[in-house]
Amino acid sequence: GYYVSAIIKSNKDLDAALYFAEKGVEMARKELTDPADKKPNSMTEKIWKEMRKSYLGRALTSYGNALSVLNKKSEAAAAYEEAIANTPADDMEPSMLEKYTQALAATDQNEKAVNKIEEAITSGMGTAGMKSMLKDLYVKKNGNETGYDSYLLKLEETAKEKLIAKLKSEMINQPAPKFSLFDLDGKRVSLEDLKGKVVILDFWATWCGPCLNSFPGMQKAVEKFAGDKEVEFL
Repeated sequence: GYYVSAIIKSNKDLDAALYFAEKGVEMARKELTDPADKKPNSMTEKIWKEMRKSYLGRALTSYGNALSVLNKKSEAAAAYEEAIANTPADDMEPSMLEKYTQALAATDQNEKAVNKIEEAITSGMGTAGMKSMLKDLYVKKNGNETGYDSYLLKLEETAKEKLIAKLKSEMINQPAPKFSLFDLDGKRVSLEDLKGKVVILDFWATWCGPCLNSFPGMQKAVEKFAGDKEVEFL
């Protein structure tokens, strides 16, 4: 996948990118049905198979990318669709969904593209690119953009409701362990001293990509509650 991406980025010898992508898919398919190695003792059969499926999903994504730059949009759409089917929900990237919907729209599969974009938005995976595409498809179907804003708002509200429901299902109701640590200013902070407040404790590392990606959202939360003395961010 790395080499395919590098070739595509260079915009040279794109046929080679397609060749390597095809070989990657072949290898991933074989590994899924007939793995070269035995299952690691640390994995269950289910997790091991899901891992091999994710390899196939990545290989198919690279294949779809190569097909797309060669303007083979219909084949690219099929590759992306299979990639999504083989990618665990936790590993799904919004960029993959965007490429898939772009390929659908490029092959006049507009209704399917709209359905997939709606699914992406309501699941919290909608991108600015998908929303722009949705608006174009909406205008194309209806002749104007009247009602589009309320239509999009309803989709986004559904996404918010699903997110809140998911968070509630994952919440635990247990006493927090006591701790006493130094903050970035060298001041000792004790959870006991913050009793009665809402404490948001964010664990992160400089090498953690998802951590860094979360910073803008966390900063918005910090700014929103900056004047609330009952909320503490650590």
